[in-house]
Amino acid sequence: MWSDDPVNCPKCDTPHARENGKPTCTSHNRAGKPCQNGPLPGQKVCRMHGGRSPQAQAAAERRQGEARARRALESFGAPAEGVADPGSVLVGLIEVSSGLVDFYREQIRDLEPGALVWGVTKTKTETAGGMGLTFGGRDVDDEDTVGLVDFGSVPASEVESKAAVSMWLRLFNEERDRLANLAVAALKAGVAERQIQLAEQQGQVVGNVIRQILDALLTVVVALVGRMAPAEGWRDAFVTEWGRAVAEVVPRHLRLLSGAV
Repeated sequence: MWSDDPVNCPKCDTPHARENGKPTCTSHNRAGKPCQNGPLPGQKVCRMHGGRSPQAQAAAERRQGEARARRALESFGAPAEGVADPGSVLVGLIEVSSGLVDFYREQIRDLEPGALVWGVTKTKTETAGGMGLTFGGRDVDDEDTVGLVDFGSVPASEVESKAAVSMWLRLFNEERDRLANLAVAALKAGVAERQIQLAEQQGQVVGNVIRQILDALLTVVVALVGRMAPAEGWRDAFVTEWGRAVAEVVPRHLRLLSGAV
């Protein structure tokens, strides 16, 4: 990884740096002594020793972009040390974030009227026979804020609901902001705008595939549980708790895949 820290020169065995520690140009003057000019940004040489050449300026721009990309990765919780191409990792984060934004948007579209500002805040499960299952959901009659959802042979769950922003809306807003910040950071790191747009589009495809897989799995699980003849009202509670699990598992594993922690 490129660094602008001063090092001992193999030619004159002297650090090319001023007394305050700031590095100077790594070339030498006519007397063979270290050049005292400061290097141009992103370079190790000054303008008098090749720093203004097109090749040097292009290399400097690339180095500065990589440095900004590494700082961005750190700020977004992704490992940056030892990464050969931090810009590509940043693009991967954009792809994941775009997929999550699309996924959360579709979850919001599926909400019932009023669900954006009303939801479960606490679920307490009674256990019996060493078995304990927790399912979130409204009271069966949808009138009281607290009630018991009877699952028959499954332990009953005490559910408390009140006015609150939907989990999906909160996640959508947070991820949308994250995506915007990632895109800005990528542009500052020198990633082409077209590359960012392609990553966002690919992320939307990923989000759609994940949604289809989870919907198919939910259909199978609901059908299996339904054959057990549970008590009335179990499905809404089950689907709510399923959504909570999805909201935790999907982003965690997608970010692990992209290199974020």
